Amino acid sequence: MVLGLAIRQVGRDEGFKLLGRESLVKNRNHHKALKRELEKVDSLFKALGEEGSPFSDLLTEVEGG
Repeated sequence: MVLGLAIRQVGRDEGFKLLGRESLVKNRNHHKALKRELEKVDSLFKALGEEGSPFSDLLTEVEGG
């Protein structure tokens, strides 16, 4: 959830850098990592009885390209 908030505040690449995951950006693996993390958050919210996470829009963006 922290990553999602960081991305909303400063953008995808900068959000990863702020959280110490700059190597993912350099290796261009951050899209896969972001998708994985957003899917985990979405699953957690659904397990708690919610329809989805507040970051579902970010997941849609990642999946769309």
